[in-house]
Amino acid sequence: MRPRQSYDVACGAWREILGMSKADKAKSKVKKMKGMAKEKVGQATHNEQAQKEGRSEQAEAQARQAGDKMGDAARDVKESAERKFTDSE
Repeated sequence: MRPRQSYDVACGAWREILGMSKADKAKSKVKKMKGMAKEKVGQATHNEQAQKEGRSEQAEAQARQAGDKMGDAARDVKESAERKFTDSE
């Protein structure tokens, strides 16, 4: 692995642990809204494929948001533990 690739992998791993950036959060929300719109258009036009794609996009966005919430919680626990450790010294 080249040094730049190693750096990118490490940054990606930390990003997963610590949660998504604000831009990633916004992208997930847009994807969810896009999926909702696609599902509604599919319902209005009786297009089952569009409905399925819309539901799929919504599910993907929700999964990303759930992962983000877990990352935020992990970051909160880490910060809390660091504060307790530094306070006890």
